[in-house]
Amino acid sequence: MARSLGSERPTIAADRVGLPHRMLAALVATTAGSVGLATQLLPTQGRDPTVSLVGGAFAGALAVVALRSASVRATTRWMCVVAALLIIRFGAATVGSGSETGKLLGWLFVTVAALVLASRVERTRVPLAPIATATTGHDVRSGGASPPLGGVRRTAFGRTVVAVVCLSGAAAIGLGPTVAAGVFAGTSGGRDARVGPGTRGSALAASDRLDMASRPRLTDAVVMTVTTPEPGFWRSQVFDVWDGRAWTRSDEGVFRVPESGRVTAPPDDVAADDGDEVKERFRVVAPFALALPLSPTARVIDAPGPVQQWTDGSLIAARPLGEGASYSVTSRRRTGLTPELLRSAAPAPEDLLARYAGPPVATERVRALAAQITAGLTTDYDKVQAIEDWLDANTEYSLDAPLAPLNGDVVDDFLFESRIGWCEQIASSLTVLSRLSGVPARLATGYVPADRDAVTGRYTVRERDAHAWTEVWFDGVGWVPFDPTAGVPLSGPLPDTTAAVVSAISWALLVVGAVAAFGGVVIESVRSLIARLRRRSRRSTATTGVGDSWPATTEVVLERVGERWGRPREPAETTSAYAADLAVRVGDDRLVTVGASVDRARYSAVPVGPEERTFVEGVLGSIPDPPPTT
Repeated sequence: MARSLGSERPTIAADRVGLPHRMLAALVATTAGSVGLATQLLPTQGRDPTVSLVGGAFAGALAVVALRSASVRATTRWMCVVAALLIIRFGAATVGSGSETGKLLGWLFVTVAALVLASRVERTRVPLAPIATATTGHDVRSGGASPPLGGVRRTAFGRTVVAVVCLSGAAAIGLGPTVAAGVFAGTSGGRDARVGPGTRGSALAASDRLDMASRPRLTDAVVMTVTTPEPGFWRSQVFDVWDGRAWTRSDEGVFRVPESGRVTAPPDDVAADDGDEVKERFRVVAPFALALPLSPTARVIDAPGPVQQWTDGSLIAARPLGEGASYSVTSRRRTGLTPELLRSAAPAPEDLLARYAGPPVATERVRALAAQITAGLTTDYDKVQAIEDWLDANTEYSLDAPLAPLNGDVVDDFLFESRIGWCEQIASSLTVLSRLSGVPARLATGYVPADRDAVTGRYTVRERDAHAWTEVWFDGVGWVPFDPTAGVPLSGPLPDTTAAVVSAISWALLVVGAVAAFGGVVIESVRSLIARLRRRSRRSTATTGVGDSWPATTEVVLERVGERWGRPREPAETTSAYAADLAVRVGDDRLVTVGASVDRARYSAVPVGPEERTFVEGVLGSIPDPPPTT
């Protein structure tokens, strides 16, 4: 008995056989580049990103070369999808900053090249010679015709690979934030800090003086990412001395935080003792960080090196942190604050008023304006609200506001001349007017939440998210932030940014990868469904006797013969191809004629005569049962 070619599934995927070596090498190189560049974009936590690049490239190349029983097209497409998921899940916070954008565009180019090459595999594959039987000369793979495009059967191993990749992708989407929080927890020193001219004036650069006469540097460059359950103001420094043009602090002394990480709470910060606890993790993306932004008030810090603090609770690194560094902070802050609670606060003690409510440097008309705005008001909260309302109605926000004249009072110029300014000028005005009204206030700088990555759950903080606000002290509550900029209307649209473009590219890549990976599967599934519906229709016709039922009836009998011999029909298999393969398994070449006759009766204009029908029925009726297995 001839050995059945269909009795064993192939061990090498069909689209690998006859594939030119140059095409295979190009697929290996582009797939390796896609996975390698994707892993290089992931947070390195201080490790050399070249290691991630090489490791990812090796994994991508190995998948294409080693999974020989899986389709080379499917392997390439799935590896590109996995690379896209890795970037969107774990690397989304790094793209859009400096060289990382270039890496992302490089990954896009390589990935598109890999997908294009994968789509051309069938057209460049060298066709296989027909496999014919010695007696009939028919190609038993397709009943005499060349194998149809996409008709290669999937192997069990190939289906396993697809299932594993699908489940891994689903797990990455569903469990990504939890996995990221666990994998990237802890601290890291990152790379060596790179201090340059661009770092001056940054909220990450600790400074003893905040000059209001210079324009801030606000770009779309990513400076850090924050993992937090409850975002708030991330304060880096506070200032309480105003000289008309710049802020400084009255207490310049710093001392080291002990190795336990326990931060000494300021005596005037009530929230440090009874506030709600919040744990946050900060990862530095900028090349340099000295001041450590955090939610006030910090109680415990876990940093990669020594940390120092001012008496107001602000923290700075003893040695600058570089890109990739991370630190975790446990803070306490008051929540549930209401206007009624703040209005009922008792007056501040004399020593605190002397430091934070002493009359600052101001012109006469600024003093007169403070008295005018707060006239008749008795509580600190109502005074601050009245000043904020006046700023909302009489000033505008703009990064393009003119600079204050040399040797002039910045607050006076903003309130009476330009009436257009950025956050530092607006917050400075609120702080000065509050203190002139007897309200204890100080200026705080840092960052505010902006872009939250819907995939990773992290907040991406950019240079343009740097901010300044006013902190006001209330008895029994502590320091409460007031953001006057939030209510000040914009004088014009903010500059265009690339954040939306980068986000659109990321999601577009995900869609393209999904279509490239699932498109063939969806088409094949639709074809299979149509084929099954057709077979059901034929069987129904054969049962009911409607029309010429001979082809459908004969096809049903043929399939029953195949089932007896352990060779069920594949969903997308033609009758001729099925009969030819079954002929080899049974050892009866007459079945080839059976398949050809059925297809001719169904599709040809030349009918099948009675003699041929009798012959076909006789062949099917004479097929014995398979021999018993021992």
